[in-house]
Amino acid sequence: MKFFSIYNLCLLLILFSFIHGCKPKIHEEKAILTPLDMVDPLIGTAPSSTPSALKHSTGESELRGQVIPAVGLPNGMTQWTPQTRATEKKCLAPYYFEDKLIQGFRATHWMSGSCTQDYGSVTITPQAGKLRISHEDRASGFYRDEEIATPYSYSVILNKYNIFAELSATKRCGIMRFQFHSYNKKPHILIEPNSDEGMGWVKIDKERNMVYGYNPVHRIYQGWGQYAGFKGYFAVMFSQPIDSYGTWENDKITFGSAEARGDSSAVGAFVGFEFIPELIVKVGTSFTSIEGAVANLAAEIPDFNDELVKERAKKAWEKAINKIKVEGGTGEQKRMFYTALYHACRLPRVFSDADGLYPGFDGDTLIRQVAGHEYYADFSLWDTYRALHPLMTLLD
Repeated sequence: MKFFSIYNLCLLLILFSFIHGCKPKIHEEKAILTPLDMVDPLIGTAPSSTPSALKHSTGESELRGQVIPAVGLPNGMTQWTPQTRATEKKCLAPYYFEDKLIQGFRATHWMSGSCTQDYGSVTITPQAGKLRISHEDRASGFYRDEEIATPYSYSVILNKYNIFAELSATKRCGIMRFQFHSYNKKPHILIEPNSDEGMGWVKIDKERNMVYGYNPVHRIYQGWGQYAGFKGYFAVMFSQPIDSYGTWENDKITFGSAEARGDSSAVGAFVGFEFIPELIVKVGTSFTSIEGAVANLAAEIPDFNDELVKERAKKAWEKAINKIKVEGGTGEQKRMFYTALYHACRLPRVFSDADGLYPGFDGDTLIRQVAGHEYYADFSLWDTYRALHPLMTLLD
C-alpha cells in the first residue's frame, strides 16, 4: 500500500486536469465511501467548459477528455460501453455525455483519453417488438438518473423498449443481462461489427445457439486505410434458444439469412426469441480467431452467471484502486483523483488470448504464443509518457 498526501498528489491531479475539466457535475459524498465508490466513469465524457479549455481549444474534439464509461478489468483486452456514436472514426469516441440516445452496447478497444480510433469492435443491441436496424431508428432514450456507471458494471433502462440492461466483464469477455418488461413484444438481439471500412463479417449458428464474426482493423496515419494485419473476432452466446434470425446489409433486411459480409457496407445479424422476461448474453473477444473468442469465453465465463462476473470484476478493481490511499482533501478532490487512477488502469491492454496466443505485427502473419505471462499492446506513448509511465513505475 502506498500513502500520499493531497499536497504530494497535486502534480498528478494537474496532469489529469484536462480530462477532469470535461465532466458532469460532481457531488460531495454524504456517507463514508471506499476508494472504488469514489470512481465516477462519467467524468471526462462531457465537453469541457473551463475558461482555459475554451480559450486554447481549436476544435470540438479538443474540448473533450475522449474517455468513456468503460466496464472491464484493469488492463483488460476489451472494455464495454454504452454506444451513443456508431463510427470507428479518428477522434470520435463511442460515448458522449451530452448525447440523449443509446444505440446499443459496444465491445470496444477505444484508447482512453486518445484521439486515435476504435477498432475491431462489435455492438450488441436489445430490442422488443418491431425490428429496427438503422442506428437512428433503433436508438433509445433513457433517464440520466437511471444510468449507473462503475468500473465493474453499467446499467440503464432503455425507455423505447422498456428493457433493463446491465453489463459486466472479464479480461477478454463481456456479459449482459436484459430484462424485457414489454409483454407480448418479441425480443430481438442485434449484433453489428462496426467496421470503419464496411468490411465486417457475421454468421449465425442456430445449432450452437451462437453468432460469431470479425471486424478487420485498418491503419490510420502511415498507410491510412490499409489492412493492419489483424481482426477483432467475437463470439456471442445466449441463455435461451434462438427462435428466429436474419441479417442485414445497409437498410436491406433478409429474414432467414445466416451470413452477411460487408463490401463497403454496414452489415449485421439479428436473432429473435420467444417472449422471455430475461435473457443473458455473453460475448467472447479475441485478436487471433473465432476459435480464440470461443475459448476465451469457455475460460472466463463458462456459464451465464452474470452476478459472479460482476463480483469478480469488482474485486479486481478494488485491488487496483486501493494501491493508493489518499489522506486529507475534500470529497470532490478524492473523487477526481480516484477517477483519474481508474483511467490510468485502462492501458496498455492484454492482447493475448487465455492460452497465450496473439497476432504478429508489421507484416508478421504468424500467430505467436507466450507462456507464463500475458502479451500487452496499446501503450499510447505520445499521450502518456510524462505522467502515466512514472505512475506505473511507482505502482506496478
